[in-house]
Amino acid sequence: MAQKGSPDLFQLIWDFFASVKLSVVVLLSLAATSIIGTVIPQNESPEAYVRAYGEVLYRIFFTLDIFDMYHSWWFRFLLTMLAANVVVCSVERLSETWKIIFVRKPAFNIAQFRQLKNKE
Repeated sequence: MAQKGSPDLFQLIWDFFASVKLSVVVLLSLAATSIIGTVIPQNESPEAYVRAYGEVLYRIFFTLDIFDMYHSWWFRFLLTMLAANVVVCSVERLSETWKIIFVRKPAFNIAQFRQLKNKE
């Protein structure tokens, strides 16, 4: 049972996915891996990869599923992390955005407009 003052597991997970830092890390990871997936030809024969990269590098790439990278479990995991991050960030900021967009009586300050350089 969580103590009164310490965040529970759900709150920790929510805060993790609401982080903008997570967005940056996931987007950079997706960009880097997409570059690799673009440079290394996908779904060719194993013999072509052994000729191009050698036996050792072929085994490393095969283990990391680089040759069918866009269908690999880790690339899908990165996409899922990005989707979860976008959804949680959107939900987290929805109430504040709602208040800004749907104001019943918007504040109007005429002095703010009189100070503008282009009054026409």
